Amino acid sequence: MHKFSFILLAATLTAGLMLPACRLDREILRGGQLYVTSAPPDATLICDGANIGQTPATVMDVAAGEHLLILRKSGYREVRKTAGTQPGERQSVDLKMEPLTGLLLILSQPAGVDIDLDGISAGKTPLYLHDAAFGPHRLTASAPGH
Repeated sequence: MHKFSFILLAATLTAGLMLPACRLDREILRGGQLYVTSAPPDATLICDGANIGQTPATVMDVAAGEHLLILRKSGYREVRKTAGTQPGERQSVDLKMEPLTGLLLILSQPAGVDIDLDGISAGKTPLYLHDAAFGPHRLTASAPGH
């Protein structure tokens, strides 16, 4: 009978000592939050490889540490940023996206033709535009006698 009492007493003491540690671990492991906004809004947000949805968005219960955020939106350059979180804290991250631009080379025969891009004079051919906005445009060419 003494042996049984001793084992029960040891199990009770061990369980009693572990209980506060378990409560402490739960608080340490409690995640933080990342609140992500973007300019322009409605960009697709990916956090550590998981698609979160459209911005603005809150990533809930994020483990403490660094996280890779990726923003994607048609017509804009992809944005990548690392953001850190702490347990129980809410971190705000505001990301600005840059529009995609492209190169536009306009040649004509004869040279010297006036070019309007979207109704605005862009210059004479040969014409090289290095920061044309992504997407369709309306080009108008005019030359005396043509």
